[in-house]
Amino acid sequence: MNEQDLTQLATHIEPDTDFVDGLEAQLRQHHQRVTTPQTRKKQPYWRWASVAILSICIGLMALLPPAQTFAMQIFDFFFRTEGETIEYYPEEHQDFPETVEVESIQDAEALAGFDVYEWTDDRFVLRWIFAAEGITTLIYEQADSRGNVIHINQSTHNVRPLSPFNAVPEDVPIENVMVNDFAAQYVEGYWVNYGDGGNPIFEWTDDYFRQLHWVTDEYDFYLMFNESMVDDAQEAIGIAEALVQQDNTEVVAD
Repeated sequence: MNEQDLTQLATHIEPDTDFVDGLEAQLRQHHQRVTTPQTRKKQPYWRWASVAILSICIGLMALLPPAQTFAMQIFDFFFRTEGETIEYYPEEHQDFPETVEVESIQDAEALAGFDVYEWTDDRFVLRWIFAAEGITTLIYEQADSRGNVIHINQSTHNVRPLSPFNAVPEDVPIENVMVNDFAAQYVEGYWVNYGDGGNPIFEWTDDYFRQLHWVTDEYDFYLMFNESMVDDAQEAIGIAEALVQQDNTEVVAD
């Protein structure tokens, strides 16, 4: 099962049982990023001094640690679109990683090939876990009130191609923030399908969901929250910075 096919978003205005049941089958869209190469304009042959300076700058950039390089590329997570609707046809996006639902964090780590960052909050429980080579998704839900969901995606760099859902309308703010020491972006809103399952038209809404993207020297991270969980970017960052790698090694009895 491809997770790209699991996220025709729920159409209910208020979160209720049907809404959350829909999320189980629909709220698993992983946003993707691809690195867009930057090109340099050719310098006129007679401007040797400029060429020399440019060469020095490039050399200095090459000395930057990977974390800084990836931080500069974070802005590839979103791109602008002029309209308030997008069309999405799953059959046109079959290059997404083929993920499967697993029973435990240990299983997810075995499939992904890395240690998973987890979130711990006494009010929330881990409901669903998905994994494939180079990618994991954890979905937490509020334990005593169905409807509040946090979606945590972790992947190695360049595992997932760009998606139509990375688009953001021109009038929607994209906040440039920091998660720990890494550049990040925060957006309020998402694309929602108000039709039936076969309707390819998605409309942007500022309600329901909040998104946070960032990269480290090892991983890409994407978090999506119900709007009732976070009021602003700072609250989203607080959750992001609380993610930790647990020791999930199974102890075998002698």
